[in-house]
Amino acid sequence: MPQFERYIGIDYAGAKTPTDSLPGLRMHAADWVLSPREVPPPPSPRKYWTRRGLAEWLAAELSGG
Repeated sequence: MPQFERYIGIDYAGAKTPTDSLPGLRMHAADWVLSPREVPPPPSPRKYWTRRGLAEWLAAELSGG
């Protein structure tokens, strides 16, 4: 039995502001059933995750139970 229900991995490369869209900022998620898959940023004019957007997504996921 796995130790956790879900796993999230973050690959971060870049040193800009928290609101800059960074091509080197990627997130992958997995659980007991699904293999790791990339989690795209929410729909917006930005193509990549921002550090702030990623933090907000994580906070919403963690508070969802």
